[in-house]
Amino acid sequence: MKGWMIRWLLCIAALLLTTRIIPGFELAVWAAILGSVFLGGINAAIRPLLLLPRLFGLRNLIIATVAVNGIMMWVTTKTIIGFVINGLAWGLLTVLLFSLFSIVISYFISDDRKYWR
Repeated sequence: MKGWMIRWLLCIAALLLTTRIIPGFELAVWAAILGSVFLGGINAAIRPLLLLPRLFGLRNLIIATVAVNGIMMWVTTKTIIGFVINGLAWGLLTVLLFSLFSIVISYFISDDRKYWR
């Protein structure tokens, strides 16, 4: 199995785990699958442009990353039926937790031949 496919499956699991932890985040299994595909598409297409503020320092890197993830989650909630975040506070917690899961997944699984670090 390719590294990107393993990461994609783990991101679906991370989305479902996030729904168990954050009570204001509701998600059906099929919405997790569609949402992860949609978030992946947004990441590939728009994220490089939205992360330009990262060039100005580490603190701005953290703020910009959380802001970009928040924008991507918001767009996903507006696009995918069954992908629901109830309010700004729950949205922020969802973004922070899912970002943490994504960082850990990306750290341990890469796209090259050696999938596990």
